[in-house]
Amino acid sequence: MPVNVVILATPNPAHSQEAAQYSEKVKPLLADGNVNVVFRGPVAQTLAGTAAPQIVLVLEYESSGHALEFFDTEAYQALLPLRRKGFSRMDIHLVV
Repeated sequence: MPVNVVILATPNPAHSQEAAQYSEKVKPLLADGNVNVVFRGPVAQTLAGTAAPQIVLVLEYESSGHALEFFDTEAYQALLPLRRKGFSRMDIHLVV
């Protein structure tokens, strides 16, 4: 059964190059992993709550197992240093 992963991210302005590198390097992994990008866009306005992320990304995976496996691959794990440095916030949520 397909599941979604919702990513809430805020790039770190001091390390925008790393954020851009992470974004460019993750794209082929998503394509190779047969992951469907459902939505990607900036947050235009916060209607409730605080500390809104700058970017919202919704990904569709074949199953929750497929999503968990994706984030555990060596190729994705190799991107973690770029992710940590390039983003001041990246919350990743599995939605079933």
